[in-house]
Amino acid sequence: MKAFSRTPLGRRHGRCYELASRYVLQHEDAVLVHGTVAKGFEPGRMNHAWCELDDGATVYDPTIECLGDTQEYAQRHEALPLQRLDQKAMARRICDEGHWGPWD
Repeated sequence: MKAFSRTPLGRRHGRCYELASRYVLQHEDAVLVHGTVAKGFEPGRMNHAWCELDDGATVYDPTIECLGDTQEYAQRHEALPLQRLDQKAMARRICDEGHWGPWD
């Protein structure tokens, strides 16, 4: 799993829904994922957003700027996807809800 950083983590922490959505808006082939994670972030299970690429084979987590294999990411962070949205469906949902997420 490749990690790289262009923006300090402090400016990214707590902004996963916004950052993942912005990435999907800029990358037509990306899919927004809302789910939960348990490892490598805060203690306990928490809501989180990330992106899937390459038909789900690759994950990009803009909060920690991590790009890698989806299965490895799922194992490392105990990631459980709950909702996947393509660019068009995501943009519609943001407009309908008036915020980046999470959405019920």
